[in-house]
Amino acid sequence: ATLSHTGSLGGEEQIWQGALAQAGAIQVTGLDEMVDTLVALSYLKRRGRRIALAGGGGAIGVFSSDLAHRWGLDIPAFGDETRRRLAAYFPTPGNSVVNPLDTGTPAFPLEGLGGMIREITTREPVDVLLLIMLLHPLEVVPAAFMKTAGLTVDESPAEPYLTGLLNILTEIRSTTDKDIAVVLENKTYRLEDVNVELVRRRIAAQYQRQGLAVYPSAERALRGIRNAARVKAMDTK
Repeated sequence: ATLSHTGSLGGEEQIWQGALAQAGAIQVTGLDEMVDTLVALSYLKRRGRRIALAGGGGAIGVFSSDLAHRWGLDIPAFGDETRRRLAAYFPTPGNSVVNPLDTGTPAFPLEGLGGMIREITTREPVDVLLLIMLLHPLEVVPAAFMKTAGLTVDESPAEPYLTGLLNILTEIRSTTDKDIAVVLENKTYRLEDVNVELVRRRIAAQYQRQGLAVYPSAERALRGIRNAARVKAMDTK
């Protein structure tokens, strides 16, 4: 019984790694990583290691950069001309335009956000731009302010913004060979905010239908991108 059970397949990890490498496969640890890898392989064309990060919040960029470096991905600094052009979108100091791009707010005006993404994908030698969007400040915070003001919240505050962003990203993708991946991160934990996950899934489905890779967290996105790059490296050997 023991020999016929899947437990009999256990053994030295190095042996399995070698067997998988000889078969042209990579090793993943769990269903989440397998899904993340398949998303990257399905949606990303270049499958490269050079990443541009963009989002509203310095801590997000620092955390994501650390993960990227840990997994062997490159976060190249933007060139001087690109930084000069990006800085023109910010009327006040306090934003980072080096890479990661820190917009300072998760709800940066769409026209400006689209302009900055165009600058990066047009001018910079990166393979993937990873845009990190936080749903809590886009969905929960505006609704809370509206309720405080005595207003009725009849629809999702985040959906019109994210739908407009999708239109911009779709247009940009049609004019560049760079990949764009999007993180829609839901960090809400209160029972009354359970609908935020419904919004996230609905928006994610819209983005995927337009050919964009979507992930629930920066960590999972970077892991999928890393694994896609590993597959590309094995294919070119």
